[in-house]
Amino acid sequence: MTTGNKTGLRKGCIMIDAERLKELRKKKGYTQAEVAEKAEITQTYYSQIESGIKTPKVAVLAKIAEALGISLSSLVDEEGQNIVPIDLRTMTISEAIRTLEAIAQQPLKPRDRRLLLEALEWAKESLSEQSD
Repeated sequence: MTTGNKTGLRKGCIMIDAERLKELRKKKGYTQAEVAEKAEITQTYYSQIESGIKTPKVAVLAKIAEALGISLSSLVDEEGQNIVPIDLRTMTISEAIRTLEAIAQQPLKPRDRRLLLEALEWAKESLSEQSD
């Protein structure tokens, strides 16, 4: 298995506070099955994410956030700071762009928007360097 960082996570994955995810879901009054259906994933996979067994890719987290009607950053932790930062340098350009596109679909705080724009600039520069 190829990992994206020293924690053993797959590329493009991000660690979340599983207990917080469960609290947010319950606060919204949803069952695991309802969130899974809205996020277009299986209930089993959602349950594994919520239990901390599986660590999802950002695109899946974006769908879960949308299903819960919350921002992606609120799934990550209380302050919206990544517990395990996504290292775009470890991804292929296409993986990085897909990850950034998933993040861009979420409401962003000004700081998050600035970071996203910086990451997109990096991706564009990298694409340009590859085509040279």
